[in-house]
Amino acid sequence: MLREASLTVQGKGRYTDQALTGIYESGETGPLGYLTVARVLSKLQPPLARKFAARGLERLSAADFRRDYRLFLAGDSISSQCCQRLAAALRDLDDQQTTALANLQSPARGEFIQECARRLRAAKDQPVLETLAPALDLYWEKELKDHVANMLRGQALDADAVFKEALALYQTPSSDIVQTARLFQQAADHGHAGAQYYLGMIYERGVGVPRDVAAALNWYRQSATSGFADAGVTLGNYYSDGLEVQPDYVEAFVWYGVAAAQGNRLAEVFRNGMQRKLNTGQLAVAEKESCGHPGPTARPPPRSRNRRPQAKIIDSGRLDLG
Repeated sequence: MLREASLTVQGKGRYTDQALTGIYESGETGPLGYLTVARVLSKLQPPLARKFAARGLERLSAADFRRDYRLFLAGDSISSQCCQRLAAALRDLDDQQTTALANLQSPARGEFIQECARRLRAAKDQPVLETLAPALDLYWEKELKDHVANMLRGQALDADAVFKEALALYQTPSSDIVQTARLFQQAADHGHAGAQYYLGMIYERGVGVPRDVAAALNWYRQSATSGFADAGVTLGNYYSDGLEVQPDYVEAFVWYGVAAAQGNRLAEVFRNGMQRKLNTGQLAVAEKESCGHPGPTARPPPRSRNRRPQAKIIDSGRLDLG
C-alpha cells in the first residue's frame, strides 16, 4: 500500500486500484490492515477510505487480529525485523525498567508490556510470534480492540453527510437541539470547517450544550484555520469589541486578515480599520502572526434565504482535506 501511495503521488500508480482491490478482498487483511489503508486514503479518496474502514469494523475478531500481527512478528520483512529487535530490547530490560515503562501506559497496556517482558525472558529459542501471541490476544480483548474499533468508526464517518443532517435539524425549529449539537460535534471532530463554526455558535449561545465561551472560541479558531471565513470574522469581532474577552487589536487584525484572505470582503474592510488602531510595533507583530495562518482554502459558500437571525446557513459541499 505504501509503495502504491508513493507511486500515485508521482503519477505512476498504474496498479493502485488492483492493489487496493486485493487488500480489500483478501482473507488475510485484519482490522489494523483496513485501518492503515483507510488512513492513507482519507486525504486522497475519502469515499474509498470509508469503505475500507467499514470493512475493518466487520473484522474485529481475535482471529482477524492475528492476521495483522503475524505480518509483524513472522517472516523476514523489514517490519518483522524491527519488531523482533523491539522484542529483544524489551526482554533485556530489568524489572525496574519494565515497571517504569509500564507505569507510563494505561493499566491494560502496562499489564501487556510486563506480560510480554516476562514471556520473552522465559522463552529460549522460541519464535517471537509463538512467544507473544497469548499476550497479544489478551491485550486485544482487554483494550486494543475498542481503540481500533473507535478509530475505524471515525474513518468510516462521512463528515459532510453528518454536517448536512445537523444543518437540516438546525433549520427546523422543532428539532432536537441536543441531537443537532451531537451531530455537529461528530462532523467537527473530523475536521469539517462548517460544523466547527456551527458548534462554536452552539457553545456561544448554550443551546443544546452548556454555555462555554472558551469552547466556542476554540471551535471558531479551528473553523477559521480550516478555511471558513465567517469564523475568522467572528473571532475578529470578539477581540475587536472585547466580547467576553480582553480587547486585543492585534488578535483581531490577524483573524480579520485570515477571513479576508479567504475572500471575505467585509473582513478586509474590518482589517483595514483595525490596522489604523495599531502602532508600528503592534502592526509588525500582527503581520508576522498573520504569516503563520493559511491563505484562501475555501470559496465562500452561498447564503440561504431562509436563515435564523445571526446564523449563517451554508452548504460547504465536499470538505477539501488537502
